[in-house]
Amino acid sequence: MAIIFLRHAKVQRCFQKRFLGWSDVDIDKSLFEFQKVEVLKKREFNYVFASNLKRTWQTLELLDKDFLVDERVNEVKFKDEIELKSFDEISQFDTFKSSYLDSLESWHRFVAKESLEEFRSRIESFLNSLDRSKEILVCTHAGVLREIFKREFDYLEWDELS
Repeated sequence: MAIIFLRHAKVQRCFQKRFLGWSDVDIDKSLFEFQKVEVLKKREFNYVFASNLKRTWQTLELLDKDFLVDERVNEVKFKDEIELKSFDEISQFDTFKSSYLDSLESWHRFVAKESLEEFRSRIESFLNSLDRSKEILVCTHAGVLREIFKREFDYLEWDELS
């Protein structure tokens, strides 16, 4: 069986290249590339999961999928002063130091409200709860996907969805 991870559709242009975290912004349906996900639309899943942020819901609704909400696949929670800012804006903060970019850990401490350990722990909890004998679709966020794909898998088959 398979677990397929899908990043939500693109958000409105005014929110692109910003730290969105838990901000509940809409996708831009005009930017949705239906042909890239047509295979998912036709596929049957035992379970479909989304975060509690509407950009994942809206993506799955465009695919005509019913889904369960699980907050463990939410994006990382950014600090209030970071949320909705671009990197250029953040790099102008008095508190910004270029050394924060030297490691994921230091960057995460600077931008995130939840610790890296908390973020990783909730993702791990979600992954461990999945029945790997089922067909599962998970619509989530870029930060979550980066963390998931850093892990070692017993067996991982990559399928191009084109």
